[in-house]
Amino acid sequence: MEKRICTNCERVLQKTTHDKCMYCGAKIPVELRLSDDQKSEIAEKQQKEHKRQMEKTSRSSPDNDDSIVSVSISIASDISGGGDCS
Repeated sequence: MEKRICTNCERVLQKTTHDKCMYCGAKIPVELRLSDDQKSEIAEKQQKEHKRQMEKTSRSSPDNDDSIVSVSISIASDISGGGDCS
């Protein structure tokens, strides 16, 4: 397939299900839009990838108990004007 170029910003149009340029937001002219079949194929691939990532995440988490972990950071600051105390 030949590269599709945005008529507004002149960047390469990505294969996406949207009919707008992902860079500048301009509407893609009808003749440059992907077909409904192509959009369906892209959506299906995205769903499969999302499902794969979710399964990978659930397998890598040994404890799926939704517990919250709290981290505290303490920063000390010398506001006395510096130098050694004598």
